[in-house]
Amino acid sequence: MAESQVEPISQELDELTCDAIGMALDKLAMGDGIWPTLVVANEKGERECFVFEDDGLDVCLIEARASVRELGHDATRYALYYDGFFEDEDGLTDSAMVVEFGERGMRCAYSAVVAYGNPGDPEHFWYDEPLPGGEETLLF
Repeated sequence: MAESQVEPISQELDELTCDAIGMALDKLAMGDGIWPTLVVANEKGERECFVFEDDGLDVCLIEARASVRELGHDATRYALYYDGFFEDEDGLTDSAMVVEFGERGMRCAYSAVVAYGNPGDPEHFWYDEPLPGGEETLLF
């Protein structure tokens, strides 16, 4: 999709997504792993956060995606983050946090990828700027 055709992201969705990324990076810096975590917000800006950690990572991610409708029945936007990886031009991989985000009424959701390193070492923990990950299925 050409950049001029990308749907605009509302300020509320941008804030929710940035806050979710911040939460994930704080956990990683302290050495806490990140399980799939869903943050939903309603029109009033009230937020709820749900962590999926009762099974394997892949199963938890499937459950988190499937739960958006149930858990966010009155939500207007969501951000879902989880641990993943980033592949560079040379085919090398780095650890990365992935976030999927969407809002009711959008044609699709989007994702971003944030490469990071040295988790659990707050003094040497690093992360890159979020990079666009692409279009995702809107979970509403």
